[in-house]
Amino acid sequence: MSNVSNVTGESVTPRFRSRDNLPGLTVLDPLERSRYTVETSRPVEPRRVPVSEFAAPVGAVTSLTTSRLRFQIMVAAYVRNADGDLILAADPDTATTLPADEYYIELSTPVKTYLHFHSGVEIDASNERLALTFDGETTVEFGARSRHTRPAGTVTTTADPEDVMAAISTFGSALKTTSPERSFTTLRGHPPAVELGDTLHVPDDVRPPQTGIRIEVPPDYESIFPVASLAYYLGAKLVPGRVPRIVTDGTIHSLDHPERGFEGEVERVLKQTFLFDCVTRTEGLYRVDLHERQRVESSVDRRLDFVALYDAPIAERLETYLDVPFSTLADAVPTWRLAVHVTNEFENVTRLPYVLRNLPVIRTAGETRAAEDAMATVTDIRAFARAAESDANRPAERVPEEDYVTVPDIDTLERAWLGKGAPVGGNKLLRSGFENRLAREQTTADIEITIVCNDSKMQAEWETALYGNRDDLPFDVTARRDCSTAELRELLHRRTDFFHYIGHVEDGSFVCPDGALDPTDVDSTGANMFLLNACRSYAPGKHLVEAGSIGGYRHLQRDRKRRCDGDRTNHRSTSQRRISASRGALGGSKSTACRQSVRGRRRRERRGRPVGEWYPQRHVRRTVRRRRVRTPSAVVSDERTLDGFDRHALHRRRPDAVSRGR
Repeated sequence: MSNVSNVTGESVTPRFRSRDNLPGLTVLDPLERSRYTVETSRPVEPRRVPVSEFAAPVGAVTSLTTSRLRFQIMVAAYVRNADGDLILAADPDTATTLPADEYYIELSTPVKTYLHFHSGVEIDASNERLALTFDGETTVEFGARSRHTRPAGTVTTTADPEDVMAAISTFGSALKTTSPERSFTTLRGHPPAVELGDTLHVPDDVRPPQTGIRIEVPPDYESIFPVASLAYYLGAKLVPGRVPRIVTDGTIHSLDHPERGFEGEVERVLKQTFLFDCVTRTEGLYRVDLHERQRVESSVDRRLDFVALYDAPIAERLETYLDVPFSTLADAVPTWRLAVHVTNEFENVTRLPYVLRNLPVIRTAGETRAAEDAMATVTDIRAFARAAESDANRPAERVPEEDYVTVPDIDTLERAWLGKGAPVGGNKLLRSGFENRLAREQTTADIEITIVCNDSKMQAEWETALYGNRDDLPFDVTARRDCSTAELRELLHRRTDFFHYIGHVEDGSFVCPDGALDPTDVDSTGANMFLLNACRSYAPGKHLVEAGSIGGYRHLQRDRKRRCDGDRTNHRSTSQRRISASRGALGGSKSTACRQSVRGRRRRERRGRPVGEWYPQRHVRRTVRRRRVRTPSAVVSDERTLDGFDRHALHRRRPDAVSRGR
């Protein structure tokens, strides 16, 4: 069997263990700290199976013998035959029997799992469980893969540019496959963490795949950082070179374009390769009606053989992709999600792994410190007040220790700043925010929200429709007014999902009735996310992240909220959307401290269903399971329907014709 290569190390290998008390199997993901159990008809002893004999990109495979499997959680299941054709999508209320045959079942369990067996099977699915009953005792293979959303190892590098290049070369080790399906976010793991040390050290577990692709750039940070996303996505080796270029066995592609320049050409290669991978993967297992394929085929002068491209090695595919002029594809490339502007400080190599999974366009900061704009910003901050009469006697703002910087306005949905500087027009990224997210424990409890209003003139915001009062919203809201410094310090220490401060900040401190609370006096905070609705709150927001928060929003100047640091590209944005999705009323008493509970009758349960992640944005229409669905992106990554499977090992038959029409 020819399989998708597993390029991850032992540190991201799931584990299988017999249950202690009841017949069954426990599947564990040590990296993600997640697990689930499945009941069997009798006690089992898992037997290890070589990964190379399994048809999906997994990290470990085991087999057991049973006549029944029962999952005590709601699990979506997708059944395919030996040719890889999807024959059943088992959602709740599915009750059916399949005849004896060879089947693969893809499961949306907390640890990504695939089943393989030869038998007839009765499938009974509901909102509470999934039961599979076989035709007698059957050998079932379990293949599991870590979702790999955190670093699986740590690379140590010095400040020497060549050592930094060697560290970035390891990022491709997180790829689950080098096939076009790696354009799904779920098949790109988290790159290894990087720390600074006296010598270069690369653990064996994070060595990159052998893709046959090499990227050569001059050994300086201005040339190294912009190619980090591309090196990660291609699984390429980054080495010193006199001129920037991509080298494979069959071709050399210059990265110094006469019009686009170096960074522009790197961006072009990343976007074009990603787009072509999304199109090429429609020749694999997931033959969706992708609008971008129609646009590409109508734009490219010569017809590309996507069937052959799908089966080709990654280096050969890249060569073919880059033979197509970008001008013929530019209109088909989705608007990119994120651009990160990086300063040339070597410490930034330790922060890059936390943003690369989202394949940002990376630009060097260059001369973005616009002195005139920065001074104007500082003046606005010092002059601005929520009400003129309330600000007349307030002291001047304590200017952040960092210089203000202006983030260039480029054509992406989001812009971020990595390095020294307080960004205007973008989001500040702090390594501590990413690390705080990784340290958080998962929970299925209601969302806890803490609101503090320390200004009576802003009470309307505290009382109005903010977080809803509908019963089906899983919010537990605690609202306080006129908190003293001690009370505010205690609330910041307390664990909460979202902390909302309404009031003022003077000289970098929170204003309280009995004085001011310096955020540096709060050595740790339990607030996952925060919103500081206070003017001039950049410094307090930054400190909250350094003290334990994942990230949040803070005010930098008049009517302009800027997100602060942390896990900028993942948890923070989704959390804020979730919080602001409801606009019901939050009725409040006039007491100094009041507590309100908005508990949903339906508590959110983590059932292992993955959430669709969206990437470069372009609304498209696709066909999945014989029905039209509208997706927010051309490249939706939803493991329930669009996860990676190895078409070669499945030996599936290619249909004579595949409909591409809308």
